[in-house]
Amino acid sequence: QVELDFSLAHPFSKDIIKQASREERVASTKREDKKIQKYSNQQHPGLYSPTFIPLVFEHFGSWGKQAESYLSQLARRVRDQEGRTTEGQFIGQWRKKFSVTLQKSNSNVILKKLRAISEAGDEGWDDNETDIQNAIC
Repeated sequence: QVELDFSLAHPFSKDIIKQASREERVASTKREDKKIQKYSNQQHPGLYSPTFIPLVFEHFGSWGKQAESYLSQLARRVRDQEGRTTEGQFIGQWRKKFSVTLQKSNSNVILKKLRAISEAGDEGWDDNETDIQNAIC
């Protein structure tokens, strides 16, 4: 049994922004570590003992190491069983799907914030640049 936990990490988070400016995948690695710690402390009754895999993606498109590894394994299985898709094609398709989903989600967050500012009237726009920046980050 495999349990997947999808998560999105942002490298602009206050606690990691300096480190993330110097190193790749800081946000996803820290989130993976947090998820692994969380699930390693959970007890499962009976014979049920799943393998937990955190699938972490960063806002700007990077994948966590666990997500990359799991999707590569999955791609090899699909290739071996179906024989019509290469590993690279499979991963490329999923990268596109995740990227589009992420961009749609980011757009929805920004639109919700802009609607809230608009509904607040003139007072809502006093600090609109900060509000929009906060919505984006």
